[in-house]
Amino acid sequence: CTLNQQTVDVTGDEGQSVLLPCSCSELQAKPHTFRWRFLKGSYLEIFPADQTHRYTDRVQLINDRPLGNLSLLISHLTVEDGGWYRCEINNYISKDIRLTVKGAPTRSSSSSPDITTTSPHPSPDPLPYVPVALVTVIILHIIVAVVYCTTRKKGPSTVHYSRGDGAGTVSLQ
Repeated sequence: CTLNQQTVDVTGDEGQSVLLPCSCSELQAKPHTFRWRFLKGSYLEIFPADQTHRYTDRVQLINDRPLGNLSLLISHLTVEDGGWYRCEINNYISKDIRLTVKGAPTRSSSSSPDITTTSPHPSPDPLPYVPVALVTVIILHIIVAVVYCTTRKKGPSTVHYSRGDGAGTVSLQ
């Protein structure tokens, strides 16, 4: 198994997970030994044994039985996780990775939050519709008043009908 020994920069966000890439150039090759180390003054092993006790239950390989892929997943990132990592195989071949962890933004207690909302389709301003609705209601009232007044001012209605013996008139009030 040989490694691409080019240094890699990886960035992660605090509280999230990040994958540190490391793989043999032949993906089916299995190294005799491998380990992950973190540089803190000197390189301390963090996988498979955690000498720092900071990575317990937070690191795992993405494959249960590593063949050529030795990439390490670190969960629940902290800012302190930032630094240099080394993927090392067969005790002498290594690849260095620099991890940068971006901290969560903090707000001071005296500042008020800035809230900005955006919409892909801005809603139309409802104010121009108010005059249109008002004019419509007024016109409807005028129509109702005209119909009411014209039917009320008519005199009594008469109905003409005829029977076999003559014509008759009925008056309606």
